[in-house]
Amino acid sequence: MKTYLTFFIVIVLVVNYGCKKSDTLETDTGFTTVKVYDDTLASILNSSINIASGANRIYMTYGVGNSNTFQYINGLAYLINGSYAKLLALDNEGALIWQKVLPIDIKVDDMLALNDGGCMIAGYDSDPFSLTPYYLHFTRFNQNGEITLHDSLILQLPIAVNSIISVNLMFASNGNYLIYGSYYNSQFQQIGYLCEYDLNLNQVWGQLFYFGSVGASLNGCTVSADGGYLVAGGYISNTSVSHDSIWIEKTNATGDSLWARVFSANDYPTCNDVVLLSNGNYCLSIVNNPIFNPQTLLYEINTSGDSLNSARIDIANQKYSSALLPTENGGVFALMNSILGENTALNTWNSNYTSSVILDATLKSNSGGFFQTKTNELYTAACKTSDGKIACSGIIQVYGKDYYKPALLILK
Repeated sequence: MKTYLTFFIVIVLVVNYGCKKSDTLETDTGFTTVKVYDDTLASILNSSINIASGANRIYMTYGVGNSNTFQYINGLAYLINGSYAKLLALDNEGALIWQKVLPIDIKVDDMLALNDGGCMIAGYDSDPFSLTPYYLHFTRFNQNGEITLHDSLILQLPIAVNSIISVNLMFASNGNYLIYGSYYNSQFQQIGYLCEYDLNLNQVWGQLFYFGSVGASLNGCTVSADGGYLVAGGYISNTSVSHDSIWIEKTNATGDSLWARVFSANDYPTCNDVVLLSNGNYCLSIVNNPIFNPQTLLYEINTSGDSLNSARIDIANQKYSSALLPTENGGVFALMNSILGENTALNTWNSNYTSSVILDATLKSNSGGFFQTKTNELYTAACKTSDGKIACSGIIQVYGKDYYKPALLILK
């Protein structure tokens, strides 16, 4: 009896260890390092997925709960609140250094790694019952995880903010903070904004981007070689048929316009991002016809706004480019998914596998592929690490389970 009992205990330990081990081995590729962190509360319904790197640190956020304002159940819309995000500080190999729980009902929209080894978090209210939906929220952590700044501010602009749509954070050409995105005015028209703030979050200048009564979104911004900025977004160019257009605009270092270009189309394009390439040109990423037959289009644009090359990424249902990074040879790395952002219906019968596509300086694809095809995953953020690698953050469904866990993927 003792022999059988001992054998039974050994079998139980082996089975339990095997299940525990498989929890962290959902992804197995020959060209990446994958770290899956043990938090089963990570939510596919929360879009607070961000990543930033600097000073031998990787910072990533992921969400808990639903960051949407509404959730649809059986055709009915319900107001929701109570979502939040978590922040992980990692070394360049993905080992956890510390973690923090961020304030409730703040959607973390972007993150910036700081020169001193810390990071800055940027977000806005996701609570539908908030009395201050026009506030931006910023929290700065030092490398030890201590809060060194926590502030909420209102954009000081000629057209008042009614509610925030998006906020993005990057360094200005002079080392200050550059904050940009879109908001709704009192008539619920979209307006793009671009603002410089000093390191204590005092506004230095602010510029608006909109097209009369139709409004506009600002989706991408990059510092240009001359210290100015190239911004990109979209607007409705024909309200009678709701056809959209993509626009780009070159500004000086204080946001004043130098020139603008419009890319018109009849397929409802939306702007993903714009980045500065290593050859001094720009790469603009858009999604064409996102409702019926989505596909990602890339354009190489010179410093005068002329389109030089273009490419279409439409492989294996990888329709949307959620992140874009320049490569050293003048090409670009595109992080691809079959769904755009958060999704309320991602499950085992509606799968999403994330892939990457690397294009050369002429925007011809020379490598790429799925990260894995064993289980659902959603990587939507990417950055360059301080040791020159590409790191992607997202969440992955534990193999054979219904829940997700946060994950970091580092390309070798």
